[in-house]
Amino acid sequence: MNEHLKVARQYARTVFLSIERAGLIATMRHDLNAWVEMMSNAPNTTIVNPAFNPEFSDVGPDKAFWIEVRDRDDEQIACIASKHVVTQDYLRLIRFSDLWLGGKVREFPRMVLCLPGDFPEIAGHCQHYGGLWVDKRYRGNGLSAALPRLARAIAVQRWQPRWHCGMVFEGLGKHGLPKHGYGYSNVVKCMDKQFCPLTGRNETQYLPYESDAEWYESALDQLGANVLGGGDDLVDLVTVARERQQQPVAVA
Repeated sequence: MNEHLKVARQYARTVFLSIERAGLIATMRHDLNAWVEMMSNAPNTTIVNPAFNPEFSDVGPDKAFWIEVRDRDDEQIACIASKHVVTQDYLRLIRFSDLWLGGKVREFPRMVLCLPGDFPEIAGHCQHYGGLWVDKRYRGNGLSAALPRLARAIAVQRWQPRWHCGMVFEGLGKHGLPKHGYGYSNVVKCMDKQFCPLTGRNETQYLPYESDAEWYESALDQLGANVLGGGDDLVDLVTVARERQQQPVAVA
């Protein structure tokens, strides 16, 4: 078996079990219409990301999934979504809003990106993540950090993407949350006060990303250090994983 797949399966299994030990149930689902319904009814949520909405994007069962988390009372309390895209230029999908609107809407202006000069060429099999939501009653228990990590491990098992990417607004990006919270290896400013199809306003957005090699090294390092199996508490799991990711990566 491919070593990346072995690590991804072990990583995902460990996170699933940690969520279960916290008294919650995480389930991978493929009907993105159900994700749209959940987000449309989620408290304190105003945006339903069209990147994962079947009305705008190609997110059939063979190209996308989402993770639903329920509590002991069977209430939906958290989620995240992910879709697989094959492209010659991931940045072009952003510039023309195709990442969110799948080429179905052409009324928005082309975005001007402000990426650093050494930004890598992201192309081929890419995985895009978003739609992360955690009920405020359950924030602070590690779910917002565990779900992005779990989603990447699942994506590796299904598609083995070359790149893992997302988009976040300035409030999250400039403080490094995608890196130290969600576990991405890199985060850079992508757009500076450009029109955003999600909000209909000019926004500054950041692009968290990592290559498959970076994901593998980080996941292997955490598993090799027994980080993810070190405790029964979801918060402890994520806290230690964060600390480990900020150290130099050791490849076994």
